[in-house]
Amino acid sequence: EPGFLRCRATMQAGPETLMHECAAAFEPERILPVLPEPEDFDAFWACALKRLDSIPEDVRCERAPELSTAEYDAFRVSFAAIEQSRVYGVLTVPTAKCGKPPFPAVFEVPSAGPSIRDPREFAFTVTPRDYICFNVNVHPYDIAMDKEACNAAYKELTGERHYFLQGIQGPETYYFHRAAIGIHRAMKWLYEREDVDRSHFLYYGGSQGGFMGFNQVALAGDRFTAAMFHLPAMADVGGSLVGRHPPPLHLPEMEQHMHTLSYFDPANFAKRIQCPTMTTVGFIDNACYPSSVYAAYNMLSCEKYMLNCIESGHCGMFSYKKHLAVMWAWMRTRMNRNY
Repeated sequence: EPGFLRCRATMQAGPETLMHECAAAFEPERILPVLPEPEDFDAFWACALKRLDSIPEDVRCERAPELSTAEYDAFRVSFAAIEQSRVYGVLTVPTAKCGKPPFPAVFEVPSAGPSIRDPREFAFTVTPRDYICFNVNVHPYDIAMDKEACNAAYKELTGERHYFLQGIQGPETYYFHRAAIGIHRAMKWLYEREDVDRSHFLYYGGSQGGFMGFNQVALAGDRFTAAMFHLPAMADVGGSLVGRHPPPLHLPEMEQHMHTLSYFDPANFAKRIQCPTMTTVGFIDNACYPSSVYAAYNMLSCEKYMLNCIESGHCGMFSYKKHLAVMWAWMRTRMNRNY
């Protein structure tokens, strides 16, 4: 049966418990999603975007000198979203030192946690920064606040219930519904900028950003020219029903809300993606299980490549320079830039 086997060894060394694990895959290219997609999947998202279109953009783009460097100018950008909220992001545009526009552009959604407020916190950062990068957050609070205020806003947001569980009773009330369509508006704004080279328009996201990437790239139609989904979360939500993998860490109540989650499952967006993609998978990932990642990957019908990180867990991936080199080289090549 297609799937993953894992071996975990523990031993007691005085007061410390040591643990190591490894895994092997058997025919992972045959792993398919357990649950079918909702019959009204396309209609649901078309209705969501139509709802957004009825709200004026109210774009606010302010230069942030304190975040700028000799290589790039930084801007704080926000847009009106549904439910009388806003979507917030940080944009960097290369200075004259790095060349002349139009520039390749990378659209990025961050991994789970507090909002990204500083370009130094972007996940995709390679030198030189001769490309535009726009990092857009899922949270509805203003990132122009100082760090302490932002941390307080995040603590208040997640105080009683992790945001992955908020509004999960229905797809229209789920936390990521407002975020997904608001971020779609930010993507369209970036795509239409005169300084963007639309022939090199890329997506990058890891974990939460990987999960949101399937959504954003599918809803973007033919805008993106390449996309990287790094250790994507939330895929194959039905896999836990058959023991293929446990429920995701942030979703202990997942089995009660399969209907809601199916509208956000990367596996259901995958077949609608048109551009070349790279997906990464950690064989010992305990947050974004490898079987779930493969279930989404196998639904992609576009040009695709899987980077198998056999010795990697979730966060530990970044300690393996050989994987990062492959990832960044793939991205840079599709930006028409030498690595």
